[in-house]
Amino acid sequence: MINKIQERYFDQAYIKNIKYKDKFEAILKKVLKPARYIGLEPYSIHNIIPGKFTYNNTIEIERNHFSNTKSDLYNVALTYPDMYEIGMSNLTIKYFYDFINSIEDVRCERVFLPDDDLNKLLLLEDIPLLSLESWTPVKDFSLWTITLQTELTYTNILYLFKLAKILPFTFQRNEEDPIIIIGGVSTFNPLPLSPFIDLFFLGEGEEAIYEIVKMDKENKKRKLSRYERIKKLTEITGIFSFNETIQKHYEDFKKDNTFIKIETDFIVKKSVKQDQRIDDCHIQFLSYLKDKVRFPDLKNINIKRRIVKDLNKINYPLVNILPVVRTVQDRLSIEVARGCLNGCRFCQASFIYRPYREKDALEVATFAIRSLKMTGYEECNLSSLSIADYTNIKQLIHALEIYCNDKNISISVPSLRVSSFDLELFDSLSSVRKAGLTFAVEAGCKEIRDKINKEFDENKFFNIIENLYAKGWKLVKLYFIIGFPEISNEEDEIIELLKKIKSKFPKLNINISIALLIPKPFTPFCFDEQISIDSFIKKVNKIKTSFKGSRISIKYHDPYSSFIEYYFANASFDASYILGLAYNENISFDAWDEKKNKDFYQILDIYSQKPYCISHKVDLVSIFETDKYSNYLKEEKQRYRESKITQSCLNSSCQGCTICKDDIQNSISKLYTKDQILSALEEVDKEFQNTNLPKIKEKKTYLLRFSKSNYYKFLGHLDFYQTFIRILKMIGIEFEYSKGFNPMPKIFFPFPSPIGMESFGDIVLFESFNLIIDNKKFCELYNKFLPEGFKFEMIEEIESIKSWRNKTKVIQSLIIPFQTEFNENEIFKMNIINIRNNIEDLFKNKGINLIDIKFVISENVIKLKTELKENQTNVIKLLNEANLKINFDIFSKRFIYIE
Repeated sequence: MINKIQERYFDQAYIKNIKYKDKFEAILKKVLKPARYIGLEPYSIHNIIPGKFTYNNTIEIERNHFSNTKSDLYNVALTYPDMYEIGMSNLTIKYFYDFINSIEDVRCERVFLPDDDLNKLLLLEDIPLLSLESWTPVKDFSLWTITLQTELTYTNILYLFKLAKILPFTFQRNEEDPIIIIGGVSTFNPLPLSPFIDLFFLGEGEEAIYEIVKMDKENKKRKLSRYERIKKLTEITGIFSFNETIQKHYEDFKKDNTFIKIETDFIVKKSVKQDQRIDDCHIQFLSYLKDKVRFPDLKNINIKRRIVKDLNKINYPLVNILPVVRTVQDRLSIEVARGCLNGCRFCQASFIYRPYREKDALEVATFAIRSLKMTGYEECNLSSLSIADYTNIKQLIHALEIYCNDKNISISVPSLRVSSFDLELFDSLSSVRKAGLTFAVEAGCKEIRDKINKEFDENKFFNIIENLYAKGWKLVKLYFIIGFPEISNEEDEIIELLKKIKSKFPKLNINISIALLIPKPFTPFCFDEQISIDSFIKKVNKIKTSFKGSRISIKYHDPYSSFIEYYFANASFDASYILGLAYNENISFDAWDEKKNKDFYQILDIYSQKPYCISHKVDLVSIFETDKYSNYLKEEKQRYRESKITQSCLNSSCQGCTICKDDIQNSISKLYTKDQILSALEEVDKEFQNTNLPKIKEKKTYLLRFSKSNYYKFLGHLDFYQTFIRILKMIGIEFEYSKGFNPMPKIFFPFPSPIGMESFGDIVLFESFNLIIDNKKFCELYNKFLPEGFKFEMIEEIESIKSWRNKTKVIQSLIIPFQTEFNENEIFKMNIINIRNNIEDLFKNKGINLIDIKFVISENVIKLKTELKENQTNVIKLLNEANLKINFDIFSKRFIYIE
């Protein structure tokens, strides 16, 4: 709703860096999904120095605003080290983007790892890695913050450094380079990345990020050196650095290898532009760390994990950037609780996110509805490690289901535990859209499940399936893990369980997903080796063979990726050496089956190696947490051997993990009734009453004219239309929906425009229960919010979509750039008549009514006017397939007229 949107999102100045914008836009025309890189999504923030922007001084702003030394703003780059679709699904990115941009005189912009096609072009064209919002080189930012959620993105981080033209080692960087800080779940063993990262953050960062940015902004203003700024930041709880330790090891290396000292000093001064590789001397240094140092000296490093005591006191943003490319988690996601006390012994998250803290249920519900109204999402995911343990889960979901039922919004949750599964609750979740039911079974028998502390009542499980089967459900998804220590027959137990299910429910489709156990630090398995890849594949194949040709479909996670994750999670400088070699070979995308370079790791014979912390039984928990917590995990490993269950301390006495302290405790939400939550949601509705766009009972049909131009030409029509629909919903359009299994809004885009085409006077038709009081004001008001390149031109009420489609004649005027294969213009001019005739015949054969055609040779464009019909052939594609010795550019302009 426009009246609820913060002022900072209106009338923004969308300025791109003058040094790179033309060159970067040119290479975007060569990549598959250029919309990933335009940075002009709804709710993106484009901070210009307050009070200094006018359209008359744009050039001056462009020169100064994007400079690390001249800008009045402190600049922060925020990164998830993977592609846009992954990064824009990450809650840390969504929240921290808002947190940092809310700090006075601070500008935060996003940076993701480009896809391979753009990466190659950046290196080829010597363009550095740029931020999304302003296309500023990452090297020009003051601080580069990176969230790390999986070890499989380690190589991505170093590849980002290469693209950014930032030297890989901490001791190579100078005053012009940003300070690089990494946080996230994978920093609980920071050792592999220690030679490359300036600062690490351990723990939860919602409060710390304000301290980090404010402190460094002030220290930079005071003109402290980069070294001094880094040193100051380590005073913040949760932050530590290996810089001095790595520097000392480097000096020792040079003393031990005096014959390469001069060459090394020379190489350090080389720029990345001159040499995109780590030179042999520095590879030798990594080898020295691996073979001689092996493990860093941690005496002078103060490490203390940061914990947010009360999640209810964090001011999480109601709105997040609306992605213009479909993301992997394409929905609103809200964390309702953090931590899990079920203590599954294979689950690292269960042990590092303690204590267990719930958000207030009333706040969760009202936050969810406000956010849904302001983002236009069709689905809200209630996120938690163990959602069924949430104190108010039934009341919360029932209230949300009642509220959302007639609004075509679905409520979803992660996979449910059998022990806390509730059929009535599940019925609520499935009321709008049905999907397969997912259970994390993990093991095939009670003995193994007791060992791993996985509560799973087999009788209740069969009862659940029986009830759902009777209601017409035909699909269930089951997750299993193979590779638990000291167990040899786990595959046989899985086979037996699946045979039972198959026998009892012969028409049930069962999708099985099997993962290889990844022993990680901060779990009871932190000293255990991973089983071999061959053993895992042999076990999986035995299961697959047992159910060949049945309704049971079996897939498994790539064990080679699982091994790389295991290796990096438990390594020391041995992994740093591997990462240095990976940097030289441009290795990246280890988490992507279709992109990763498995041969690189096979050549290094890494799959037969043991990571250092496993082979030397290094107790990382004692180093990065406490001896007491380490002892607790060792006790849990002994209970594994004895097949003993450890109860959740929410339901029993304290189990002695030692995380809870005087001011840090497990905390649960106040109990609410369903009616109390519903009453609060009704109050939210009152907040969002829109006098400019009131809701009415009578259905109306509208025609909205719009333009899609400038950088929005890089959007494909499906991504653009999804963004368009969400914007209409968030400004208050109450769509009429189709009936049936998957209701869809009744909205119709008759003339889709492909990637590259700027379209003016374009048309969308929709049915809604709104009265638009002032058509002109409607467009003026919402254009203040819409990003540059997307504009409402006019809106009017029409009789119906069907009658408009039957009665209306539409004309399009196209301006299409071209390049000819003719050697000289004169020869081309001589052939124009023949070319025109060929185009006329071509259009006639395709049923396209060609009204006018004109070549403007001086501008190298062709101007076409045709009648425009639904499902009409793409004119540019048609021309390029006609063998006219002319290459017609897809980056064209279209003007639509209604007769």
